[in-house]
Amino acid sequence: MDGSPDGMMMMMMPMYFGCPVENIYLFKSFTSSNAGTFIAWLIGITLLSLLVQVLTYFRSQLQNKTMRDLLRLELAK
Repeated sequence: MDGSPDGMMMMMMPMYFGCPVENIYLFKSFTSSNAGTFIAWLIGITLLSLLVQVLTYFRSQLQNKTMRDLLRLELAK
């Protein structure tokens, strides 16, 4: 037998993976065709995502401060 628990033979299917020559980022005009531009795009997109996270954090902090101030004003009446 082939070692499978039910004694049946397992079929193997060959798989092939390709890598495109040009990578597209965000828009069709933003492409890279070599390792240097690929790494630059990787770093740029990472920095962009970090910037979005930082701005979201500060926005939520500002919103929380505004709500606390409004609540304090409402309670002071």
